[in-house]
Amino acid sequence: MSRPTGVTILSILDFLFGVLALLGGILFMVGGGFLANMMSQNQANGAGAGAGLMAGLGAAFGVVFIIIGLLYLLIGVGMWKVKNWARILTIVFCGLGALSQAWGLVHHFSIFAIVILAIDILIIWYLLKPNVKAAFA
Repeated sequence: MSRPTGVTILSILDFLFGVLALLGGILFMVGGGFLANMMSQNQANGAGAGAGLMAGLGAAFGVVFIIIGLLYLLIGVGMWKVKNWARILTIVFCGLGALSQAWGLVHHFSIFAIVILAIDILIIWYLLKPNVKAAFA
């Protein structure tokens, strides 16, 4: 059975998000170092500690974003090759995303959160359709 068009689109989106997350991780690392350098040149009260904190946070967030980007790329390859583990991981991550958005809506109403929640639910519904599920078998 050939790869369904929706799976191809999800795979391309995974590749796109993966690249964006990798770029974001690199920017966090470079930006944290840049801000730390600016703060250390300031020589104000506690600037050295703040500079170290800024560099550490930039590196930590950078590593997290790079890991997320690599995970998106891995799932994108799995979806492109129609691997069932990629479908299951996508369902799990969309489910976690939907729960996160629903929890956020409890505390603060946001149209953006509703849109993301709807997209997550749509992706889960699509990947559980019998004909799409059969393509991954």
